[in-house]
Amino acid sequence: LEKEIQKSAIDPIEYQEREAIRLLINYGYNQIEDEYNLVEHYIEELESVEFSNPVFDSMFNIFRQEVNNGHIIGPSYFQSHPDAEIQSAALDLVSERYEVSENWRRYKIFVPKELEVLTDSVYRNILRIKFHKIKKLILLNLEALRKERDSDRQTELQRINMELKKAEAAFATPLGIVVS
Repeated sequence: LEKEIQKSAIDPIEYQEREAIRLLINYGYNQIEDEYNLVEHYIEELESVEFSNPVFDSMFNIFRQEVNNGHIIGPSYFQSHPDAEIQSAALDLVSERYEVSENWRRYKIFVPKELEVLTDSVYRNILRIKFHKIKKLILLNLEALRKERDSDRQTELQRINMELKKAEAAFATPLGIVVS
């Protein structure tokens, strides 16, 4: 039962990758500084990150390739892409999920539009991707440490673990996540 629950639970890394691609498809062309687009920022920040979901990884690599060719692409590029999985993912990511109720407007409850909080959303998404990738590296490192019999290699793996824990804490702090 526990394994089934784990399978049905959303992988936090994949969820954040999905969010990154959604932000890129919908807002990647937006300038965040003079002559510097959101897509360029993502590519710079996630330069060494490989996405675990193959479709999202392909989409991120398409963004990277197009930026290298001097093009900033938008939703229509992916909606008409020849790969059916990429096209389907793009259509899903472009569609609006929620609509603000009329009652909220009637009672003057202010709900900011996504574009108004885009900078914060991007910052947090990039931090979360890095945070979850570090957590995965920690688990892989601990598994290797458990299996290792050579004392020199164990010492090296423990040093690596300490560095990974420092990185985890560095990403957790601005997100408000408490790490033991």
